[in-house]
Amino acid sequence: MLKQKPYPIRGVCESRCFWQAVVTNSRFYPDAVIDIHAPVNASTGQLNRLAADILISETKSPGVQHYLKDSGAGYRVSFTRLTGQDLINMGVPACR
Repeated sequence: MLKQKPYPIRGVCESRCFWQAVVTNSRFYPDAVIDIHAPVNASTGQLNRLAADILISETKSPGVQHYLKDSGAGYRVSFTRLTGQDLINMGVPACR
């Protein structure tokens, strides 16, 4: 995931799409819809805390890193919905 190229995010981006986008410093369209949830253990469906810690630490935008930690969204197994504009406001690159 870390070795992928950045890419533009438009439309709906869920789960793995979000994590891959923020660790590769991808660009977001303001009207994109982003659903975030923490990485989970495939067999139990429970939070994989180590994976969450690693993904948060690899997130390129400090503002998004702080949001994921402070709000708990990076550790929540239920979805948290944001827009591309929300992420742009936190410091991710915007698509023009």
